[in-house]
Amino acid sequence: MIDSLGYLAVKYRLEDPTTTGQTEEYPYNFVKFGFNIVQMGDPGLDISSIGGLCATYTSDMEVWLEVITDKTGNTPCFAKLPKAVEPTTVDKAIEDFAQPTWAADSNKVASCMEAFKAARSVMFKIDGGASVADGELRIFEVGPKGTCKGGKTVKDYWPGSGCKSDGDGHAQCPPCGGPGCFTKLSGLKTVSSASISVLGRLVTLNGLGQNVQYKLFDMQGNVVRSGYAAGNIDFGGVKSGSYLLKVKGNLELTEKIVLK
Repeated sequence: MIDSLGYLAVKYRLEDPTTTGQTEEYPYNFVKFGFNIVQMGDPGLDISSIGGLCATYTSDMEVWLEVITDKTGNTPCFAKLPKAVEPTTVDKAIEDFAQPTWAADSNKVASCMEAFKAARSVMFKIDGGASVADGELRIFEVGPKGTCKGGKTVKDYWPGSGCKSDGDGHAQCPPCGGPGCFTKLSGLKTVSSASISVLGRLVTLNGLGQNVQYKLFDMQGNVVRSGYAAGNIDFGGVKSGSYLLKVKGNLELTEKIVLK
């Protein structure tokens, strides 16, 4: 995926934890994706000299950038990253990291400098807040504070399009051939019958079915309008500019559109 796209893409669906048999006093749901710094069984590594962490990412939801240590357990030091529709680069100093307020005394550290001196892994966490959530996280860069270069772009790509196995259980997936490209659930054949076209404020949906759910986001990730449509969406009243349109019908598509 990194070779083909230049980033890691993680699509997720978080379910309501109360419907999946969870019996916690405070139900929770989350997804994490990250990188080990040391091998399992080895002591944590002192990375305090890097001064913090940087990352270039996109995310449909707020992200917690975590530094995992043995001491902090399930309440690691973290810094919040805002949701971002376009690739966004952030720098977080060690002082920007903090533990959750509910950390048990046995897991508390004097400061997050202590966590950076015994780091085991760096994680990106999406917290569903015990609510249903769908989204995608893309990670372009992560490293020592000040080293992320930014200037990244998202490619037109749908997981599964033309994917082939390398024989070792890994998928080799080339970027999608163009807008509207998607993969049939029945196989790996890529088709391009679905599309989104824009004329002024009228958006036409082709090949997506008669009951299409849509969300229109501004470039800061805020939902501007949402609802259901059959064939066309009239965005009259929405300000001119660039937006991200997500639609879900017979399949899911996400495209950047310009309303004039």
